[in-house]
Amino acid sequence: MKIIGGALLTQDSFQMLFHRENIWKYDSIHELKEQILRDTSQSWNLENFRRGCLDVKRAQMLAIASCIDSGLDEEEFQVISTFGINGDGCVNNNLEYWNDYVAYGKQSGRGGLFVATLPSTPFAEAMITLNAHGECVYLNGKMKQLKYLFEKNDGLLMLMTLKQNFAAALLLAPGENDTIFEEDSDVIDWVKRLLKTEKEAL
Repeated sequence: MKIIGGALLTQDSFQMLFHRENIWKYDSIHELKEQILRDTSQSWNLENFRRGCLDVKRAQMLAIASCIDSGLDEEEFQVISTFGINGDGCVNNNLEYWNDYVAYGKQSGRGGLFVATLPSTPFAEAMITLNAHGECVYLNGKMKQLKYLFEKNDGLLMLMTLKQNFAAALLLAPGENDTIFEEDSDVIDWVKRLLKTEKEAL
């Protein structure tokens, strides 16, 4: 698989892999959404953005940015499969949900809201945002152990990791394997490392 797009999200900045000249600073995820959508004409399904938790919103923004970064046509997004790898899972969301339920009950608390109480939820929402119909999987393990799974894929593949302070995504297409996958790291470290290299080296 070869890398054709990607993005890195911190708590207050955002950067695409190939369009790295744009480093966006933002105060809220809603502000970042406006910045990302400002220069795109594609139609994204963001119906669940308003009610989604922060991890859902971050996954949606990473998916959109990675596709914009790749320069692919909108129709090509529909065959993307998404692998959520490691990260923080849904522990923080489950804890927030439980604490709110204890404090406010089912009727006045978050009991009726949309929260990512499954680790695959943000990645599934990212696929809905792209109108994609590929596979959606959440994996937990060392990258060298998981690598063979996505190398079997013969279509477009998005790898995504969400952690508290950083989140990142890589969009891959069939082709010669990038040597960075030989390193037992995670998606966030890969993107950080790639951002320090020249585009031609990818």
